[in-house]
Amino acid sequence: MCGVRRTDGERGKCNSDNTLMIASKNLHFGEEPPISGQDGSGTIFFSNCSMRCIYCQNYPISQLSVGNPTDEKGLTEMILELQRRGARNINFVTPTHYTYHIYNVLKNIKGKDLKIPVVWNTSSFENPKIVDYLDEIVDVYLSDIRYSNDKDAKKFSSVDNYTSIVFENVKKFFKQKGNLKVDEDGYAKKGLIIRILLLPGKVKETKEIVRFCYDNFGKDIYLSLMSQYTPYFKALEDPLLKRKVYSYEYEEIVEYADCLGLENSFIQEFENLEER
Repeated sequence: MCGVRRTDGERGKCNSDNTLMIASKNLHFGEEPPISGQDGSGTIFFSNCSMRCIYCQNYPISQLSVGNPTDEKGLTEMILELQRRGARNINFVTPTHYTYHIYNVLKNIKGKDLKIPVVWNTSSFENPKIVDYLDEIVDVYLSDIRYSNDKDAKKFSSVDNYTSIVFENVKKFFKQKGNLKVDEDGYAKKGLIIRILLLPGKVKETKEIVRFCYDNFGKDIYLSLMSQYTPYFKALEDPLLKRKVYSYEYEEIVEYADCLGLENSFIQEFENLEER
């Protein structure tokens, strides 16, 4: 949507040209229980990002382009290797700006050589026209909603029209896949999980996101209420974001979700939070 010709070597706002860049691949055990479980999620981290979050904990990957070039054949080999190692799913992390490459790969192997679900681990800041194509290749959306208003999105992530794009995309994710469904071992096989990262001082805004989820998807929607915010990168220079979340802030979000009657919320431990 930024209008560059990546096939001619131009770089988009995501800092990518047409070269597929992979930062890492491995079995990952730190995702939500239906994603990682005990066996692990076959996680592939893509370099660069369509957002510019000043607090990104993976900023060397997302904003400094750390990673190695590969091609669609190389990506195919990585996916099938992770499946052979026992991954319960293939988890594409920040894949948005490489959708073209990923789509080509999965159209060839999904349901054939690739037998496990595909997880689209996304900021949700996708080109809405592309989301229709994702329906063909994605089984589970692990979808962020980070902001309830465009002002914060612009200030902290340098993106425009955030809410109109992200809120509509998440609705479309749910329409495509429905609520989360798991297999006999408790691993996700289809559906939507919405991640909500609480930022310091943003209790009101986070409640607005939780309310949006309840109003649009009902009490059974799977939410991951995340307390793990830690100031990284340029956040250390921001007066609001240079601290961790206070324990009472996170407790307020958890209590709010409970008061709404939301029944499927993943909760993080309190001990990593600051006391005021």
